[in-house]
Amino acid sequence: MKKTLNKSIVKAFIQCKGRFISIMLLMMLGSMTLIGLKVTGPDIDRGSDAYFERQRLLDLAVIGDYGLDKDDTRELKGLVKNGDLEFGYFTDATIAKSGSSIRAFSKPKFISKFDLLSGRFPDKKGEIALGSTYMDKYKLGDRIELVEKDQDKSQLRDSKYTISGFVNSSEIISKSAMGNSSVGSGSLDGYCLITEDNFKADTYTIARFRFDDLRKISSSSEDYFKRLDYHKERLEKALADNPRARLDTIRSKVEDDINKGKSKIRDAEDKLKQGETSLNKAQNTINQKKAELKSASYRLESSRKTLKNAKLSLDRSIASLDSQKDQVEQARNKLASVKAQLDATKKDLDHKSESLGPDGDKSQLQPAYEKYMTGLREYESGMARVAEYDRARSVISSKEGEYRRGMAQYQAGKSKIDKGWYEIGKGQKELDSKRQDYIVEKEKAIKEIKDAKSDLSHAQDLVNGLILPKYTVYTRRTLPGGDGIKTVQSTSMGINKVSDVFPLVLYLVAALVTITTMTRFVNEERNNAGILKALGYTDRDVIKKFAIYGLFAGGSGSLLGSILGMYGIPYILSTSLLADTTMPSIGLYWDWRIVALAFICSMMCSVVPAVYIANKELKETTSQLLLPKPPSKGSKIFLERLTFVWSRMSFNHKVTARNIFRYKQRMLMTIFGVAGSVALLFAGLGIASSINGVKDRQFKDIIRYDALVSKEDRVTKDEQVAIDKLLRSKDISGYLPIYAETISQKVEGKSDPQDINLMVSPRDDFSEYIVLKDRKNSTKLDLGQDGIVVSEKLAEILKLKVGDSFKLNSQDKNCNLKVRGICEMYAGHFVFMDSKCYSRVYGKLVQPNSYLVSMKDRSPKNIKEVTSRFMNLKGVRGVGQNTNVISQVDIITGSLTQVMLVLTVMSLSLALVILYNLTNINLDERIRELSTVKVLGFLNKEVTMYIYRETIILSLIGIGFGIFMGGILHKIILNSAPPDNIMFNPSIGLFVYIAPCIAVVGILLVLGFFVNHILKKLDMLEALKSVD
Repeated sequence: MKKTLNKSIVKAFIQCKGRFISIMLLMMLGSMTLIGLKVTGPDIDRGSDAYFERQRLLDLAVIGDYGLDKDDTRELKGLVKNGDLEFGYFTDATIAKSGSSIRAFSKPKFISKFDLLSGRFPDKKGEIALGSTYMDKYKLGDRIELVEKDQDKSQLRDSKYTISGFVNSSEIISKSAMGNSSVGSGSLDGYCLITEDNFKADTYTIARFRFDDLRKISSSSEDYFKRLDYHKERLEKALADNPRARLDTIRSKVEDDINKGKSKIRDAEDKLKQGETSLNKAQNTINQKKAELKSASYRLESSRKTLKNAKLSLDRSIASLDSQKDQVEQARNKLASVKAQLDATKKDLDHKSESLGPDGDKSQLQPAYEKYMTGLREYESGMARVAEYDRARSVISSKEGEYRRGMAQYQAGKSKIDKGWYEIGKGQKELDSKRQDYIVEKEKAIKEIKDAKSDLSHAQDLVNGLILPKYTVYTRRTLPGGDGIKTVQSTSMGINKVSDVFPLVLYLVAALVTITTMTRFVNEERNNAGILKALGYTDRDVIKKFAIYGLFAGGSGSLLGSILGMYGIPYILSTSLLADTTMPSIGLYWDWRIVALAFICSMMCSVVPAVYIANKELKETTSQLLLPKPPSKGSKIFLERLTFVWSRMSFNHKVTARNIFRYKQRMLMTIFGVAGSVALLFAGLGIASSINGVKDRQFKDIIRYDALVSKEDRVTKDEQVAIDKLLRSKDISGYLPIYAETISQKVEGKSDPQDINLMVSPRDDFSEYIVLKDRKNSTKLDLGQDGIVVSEKLAEILKLKVGDSFKLNSQDKNCNLKVRGICEMYAGHFVFMDSKCYSRVYGKLVQPNSYLVSMKDRSPKNIKEVTSRFMNLKGVRGVGQNTNVISQVDIITGSLTQVMLVLTVMSLSLALVILYNLTNINLDERIRELSTVKVLGFLNKEVTMYIYRETIILSLIGIGFGIFMGGILHKIILNSAPPDNIMFNPSIGLFVYIAPCIAVVGILLVLGFFVNHILKKLDMLEALKSVD
């Protein structure tokens, strides 16, 4: 007996293979969509968590405006009991020649490790590992130079590095949206890794934390965020008193440096004065020596002239003596002869006198004596003249000696004076050289002193302008450069939210059609069930036939859908969603719970209805089962009661109207099937339309400036002049000075603090730079003293409406602000007010600290080039480019567009299967009726429209109902899928309304040809034979 039952089961599979495939496809689509969307988010979360844990990504980070000093590090170490803490450095620089802005990180030891792609990690000074975004520009072994903005405050010991490897960061995982930079164009282009000893800062830049109680929890779970908030609040509480102590320490240190600088300036000035005094003294000495030498030279010249005159006189005397020499010598010789004669005469006279005796008469000798005496006198006179000559000669000889000595002294003096002049010349040359060096050094010293004074003045201004530093506690998502992590988790969360709505609607529609199909299958098998029962099979055996059919049809579809849903959809979506990240491919996990749920749902749709209907039918007797099921009692339809309408309807239209209400279950299933498909298509296309319109609407129609240029807190006159000069350059089409402040504020129900951009205009609007309009009525919104204008998304998450108030902390003052308008804005949170309102609320005058800048050439390349010029100015703190926000919006919208594309394809497939299935059921149910109509002479076209007109009408009703349901579904997804700071455009384009209609109409046309083809080949006699 079992053989007959088995044959009957096999026959049912063979004869009803179309129905089997329909049920299988419906369950496959339902299961695939349900499982695919339900596991994609968790797969991304598990994959990212596994990567983050492998890299030991931080949970929290602390960054201080002025770094983390020894007191900070000591306190932070005391806060970590069950976890890890690591301090590190980072700084922004640009790569020489390319101008690419890059963030240099110190090599971490055990927190937020880098993933090595090629080469090796840097292990000594002068080595660097670049981020993977630079792999197409550089190769291992290349040399690069990092240039910091302020060389006087350089954080790096060296500027030139050799590339040792390429890495990926676990903190910055986005390839395009890496956040802002303090150098370059204002947006970060990449990152690199160097050893800690390449940094020369005496304070750490960042403290990274990991906590043990967060390790085995998904980083996207509520439990993780709750525990993370606990640790974050604990850190913030501990650091609450640090800003004042840090400010006092910095102020004291800077003031000490200022005093030391002043002392050095005084020393330098004194040194300059001493140098000048020393040079002047040396010059005076030289001048004095010059004067002495001039005096000596004058005296020497005078002596020379005296010697010259003496020489002339001496020469004349010598000449005169030389002319007398012969005469004198002759006279000398003659006098010698006379002397001899006189001596002889004297001797003779003496002899004669002696001979006369004493008493002799000597008178006779008197003439001889007189002659002798006369001769003697002449001799003595001659000898006197000779002696005078000799004396003259001696005097001349003496004067010659004096002249020679005078000449020797003159030569010695002249030599000494010449040497003196040489020494003076040499000394003057050396002094001139020293003076020249002094002049150069003096100019340099004066410039350095001037710069030092300027630096001291700037330092003094900084001291005067020092404000309390902020110690900011960041999560992975809010850390500078962590936009990629936030985007991945936000996208995953968006998919999870979509999966809570979209697959359920799709599965519900598929389930309703499947239930209808299985119900029809049981009704068709009524007679066969009666035969089996007549052959002695029990009700249980007969029910088993339907249960097995439903089990195999639904089970095979669910199995195939589970495989595709577990591996196909997650792979497609995750590959697309993570394409902009440096994360490795995620693992695809088999989740038995969701698969079991899909199988249970499948069985509920394909087995339970069959078992229920079969059990209900089998309550009848065997004889009743062997007879055709009596038709339901006919009754007038509503249109028949409207005689003025009914009387004007043709026969075909009346038949169509009666058949629609005659088969109420099929009518409802057709309407709901089409409505469900259209609703899903409408929601999918609507979300895609809302996403795709965001960028152009936000950054062309609303935000019309290209960059927000923020100034330093203290700007010197020269720095302001440089900023003004660039603002008035030919590249800038216009600018508006405003006060801008970014306020991080915790919002109830949100895991991350929300960044609110406060903008204060000196006017009553932002003119051509920001268009403030109410999205709902397109009314222009003006600024006024009585309140503020907030962006629509911010108003939504704060639950604000016009007239409400909320608190906003600006410049450490928390004040209530009244909302006077809610403006259209799709990216970011904004609060707009005018300067008078700000002064009234916060009690202080507001000074512009930023500029909204519009450029003539709005291409991304030119914007980056111009913003780089702004960033190079000392008075500019940072530049915010719209291109950065556009990039982030592109990533988010692109990822959700991929999800919507998959869902749209699923919806189209569902619509096709549903309409095909319902059309097929309609044909099978009414094959005998159609054969009869054809026998009565109806043409193929008329027979086709006889049955297909009902499908068209019901489909049109379903389309209308589906668009209404799609609008509701679109709104639900629109409110839940976007990230906290993104609003999708609620407006829906005309295409979204038309496309589902065209799709359904297209399917109906294709199925119309299919029905017409079947009816053409219909064997009327065989069909009529089947009448019992």
